[in-house]
Amino acid sequence: MPISQIKQNYHDQLEAIQLFSPILEKAKINIPYRELRFGGGTALAIYYFQHRLSFDLDFFVGDYQYLDFFRPKLWIDDYNCFLSEYKDQAHHIQINTEKVKIDILPTQFLTSPRCDWLKIFPFEMCIESIEDIIAKKILFRKENNITRDIFDIAVAIKNDENLFANLLNLGAVTNDDLTKLYNALLKLNQTKYSEQIKITKPYNKYDTLASNAPQIILNKLKPII
Repeated sequence: MPISQIKQNYHDQLEAIQLFSPILEKAKINIPYRELRFGGGTALAIYYFQHRLSFDLDFFVGDYQYLDFFRPKLWIDDYNCFLSEYKDQAHHIQINTEKVKIDILPTQFLTSPRCDWLKIFPFEMCIESIEDIIAKKILFRKENNITRDIFDIAVAIKNDENLFANLLNLGAVTNDDLTKLYNALLKLNQTKYSEQIKITKPYNKYDTLASNAPQIILNKLKPII
């Protein structure tokens, strides 16, 4: 997808990153380079596949103590572009722009990120690996049958047929995690999924894959579990 189209399709998220960039830049002074990463489903959509509409922004730090550099009390008086409602907890900071929610969370990274000077960002940024992104979706939401997660996992599988095996080898997920994901998908309300997948607005060549995503995952999991 051309840069111009990425900027058009993900305008709200890129605008939020631009607004947040002064705070990110200040934090990066105190946080080791690879310990601050842009991740989650939006990173998967914007950076890797451009496969669907994205929603919020997720940034991850390798140690919960690094969250201190993002606490609103440090910058809220200097930046009036954020809404006054925010969440400031020991293991989670959530900040809101007018259209986009920004979450900063501590996590354990499994693999090396991709670190690029992206034309769509105002600065160089480390991006979570696909393995890290998908592992979190499986670990924390495997039984929730969230439509966008199902779509994301299926797209990642099509990109790497050995993804589940790689995650198992990394110790990122267990056979029990994959079994629970499989069993949850067997109970999926297909009608509800079909309705919700339209909200994620799959782009271009991904329409068919989006519709078949649950079965794609089931087919890949069946020989493994």
